[in-house]
Amino acid sequence: FEDIFEKYRNVQVKIGEIGGIDFAKKEVRTDTEKINYDFLILALGSQTNFFGIHNLNEKAFELKSLNDVLNIRAALEEEFASSGKQEKISIVIGGGGFTGCELAGELASSARLLAKRYGHPVENFSIVILEGSDRLLPSAHPWISEKAKIRLESLGVRVQLGSLIVDVPSPASGGAGGEAILKSKPPQPYHLLIWTAGVGANSLAEDARGLKLGKNQCVAVDQNLRTLSYPDVFVIGDLAYCVAPGAKVPLPMTAQVAIDQGHYAANYIASKLGGSTSADFHPKIWRFLVPLGGKYALADLGKIRLAGFVPWAMKRFAALRYFLSILPFRKALRLWWRGLRIFTQND
Repeated sequence: FEDIFEKYRNVQVKIGEIGGIDFAKKEVRTDTEKINYDFLILALGSQTNFFGIHNLNEKAFELKSLNDVLNIRAALEEEFASSGKQEKISIVIGGGGFTGCELAGELASSARLLAKRYGHPVENFSIVILEGSDRLLPSAHPWISEKAKIRLESLGVRVQLGSLIVDVPSPASGGAGGEAILKSKPPQPYHLLIWTAGVGANSLAEDARGLKLGKNQCVAVDQNLRTLSYPDVFVIGDLAYCVAPGAKVPLPMTAQVAIDQGHYAANYIASKLGGSTSADFHPKIWRFLVPLGGKYALADLGKIRLAGFVPWAMKRFAALRYFLSILPFRKALRLWWRGLRIFTQND
């Protein structure tokens, strides 16, 4: 935050936990103080949704924060370090969406490096994706879905489609592993279970009185991204239940949509303070790039779809463009280069 806002003297960053919001008094309560506002923008993001599946939140690792990633890494290394060479290690990923597929692609390389480090035969560990629908990346074009399946299988990832997790019972031995119970299919044993299939709005939305909620407890907004009850309160990002004009489903929970909404909300408030009006929010038609291990990615650019190194390079330059938009040039380049090294060290 200091790097991003150091050149803006009128921006003050406060670190704290929100304890509640009083919309009538225009007041946000944190764990240390009360802050009054003229305009409030809620961009609190999402949290993992376990859909009420028994024991899933206790047995599965989440993938929402840096700590989650470090926990997965530590657990994975511990499995290879503590397991005998002839013991089979099963890594199961619940969800074949963008997060699950990208994670599987990275794990395929990093797990091989760990297996080599601890003298564990490659054939004695497996990575399995459990996807409830009939194809990977169900929101993408079928061509992208098929290419993703081919790519991941070429890396040794086993893809199980039509596999819905309905229960994760505690093992009789009390160990860390167990098995995931699937609907209409045999159970899937695991040593490490990672859940990437569920996203819901930040729980604060449920606690804030007066907000109308939509699907996944997201906050319903109007054509200007304002809450339906309070026109001086904006909601953007994963927390917003925003349906584009003419669409039947809400906008996806992606970084691109959140950035687009952030620009709009800022410009809307600036226009209102200047006494002018703004047009309604019309989201851009966002395309996507999804890396799948190594220097390989898939790109959907509308009429053009690509697979291989070119979209991987496009993904990396998209990251550089983002860093340049929020950081000074040298800091952005240094951060991007460090990230590039991390992304390629498992290849």
